[in-house]
Amino acid sequence: MGGDLEEQGDELLALSTILETQAFSYSPEPPHMGSLEVEVRLDSPLTVVTPDRGDFHVCHLPPLKMEFSLPPDYPSLCPPLFLLSCPWLLPAQKAGVEARLDQLWQENRGGVILF
Repeated sequence: MGGDLEEQGDELLALSTILETQAFSYSPEPPHMGSLEVEVRLDSPLTVVTPDRGDFHVCHLPPLKMEFSLPPDYPSLCPPLFLLSCPWLLPAQKAGVEARLDQLWQENRGGVILF
C-alpha cells in the first residue's frame, strides 16, 4: 500500500503542474480526493435547434467536471472512483465517457490513469 500512496502522490503532483490551479484541486493527505475541470474549446460556433426557442448559436460550453477519490489500493488493485458532471452532455454521452474511463482502467490496470 505504501507504493500505492507514493504513486498517487506522484500522479497528483504531475496533474497539479500540468493543469491550472483553478482547473484542479485535491487533498494532499490521504485519502486523496479532488476535482478537475476540462475546458471545451469550440473551433466555431455551434447552432442549436430547439422546437420551442428556435435556432441559436453557442460559442462557449461549461467545462466537464470530474470529482475523484483514490482508494488506498489505487492503482495496484482498484480503479479511482469518479463522478462526472456536465450540463450539456446527454445521459447516453455521459455514460459513454464513464464507460471509456472504466475501459482505460482495464487497459492500464495497476497503473495510474487520472492524468
